Amino acid sequence: AAPVYPTREAATDNLKQLTEVFGAEWAKVNVVPQVLEMSAHSNYLYRITAVTTLAVLGSVVGRESLDVLLPAILSAAKDPVPNCRFNACKSLQMLVPQLEAKTLDGAVRPALTALTADDDPDVKFFAAKALNAAAA
Repeated sequence: AAPVYPTREAATDNLKQLTEVFGAEWAKVNVVPQVLEMSAHSNYLYRITAVTTLAVLGSVVGRESLDVLLPAILSAAKDPVPNCRFNACKSLQMLVPQLEAKTLDGAVRPALTALTADDDPDVKFFAAKALNAAAA
């Protein structure tokens, strides 16, 4: 699986660059719906890629679009697969600087706090790291 990761990462970066060129509206119509669909895919690798992509897109589509992206990332925080959960933590950490206080307090911090008690040590680690970023 390791050789595939750089390909997924490059695809995510390409979508970010395309969004920067064509704009947030273009991404909302042409990219976000497909990525949101992938976030519910039966294969966990698709879900991980989707969550990572949503966070990267969140950095370029603007604050008003985060309401559409955030629910899928918060859903991934409850995924049965630990890798999906810790990637959700990493994605939430990426979005922290763009989120409003009410969103942080109402949804993000509670989700991350719950994940600090996860059974998986990686999930605990990334949840604590993201929670620390959310506290700053």
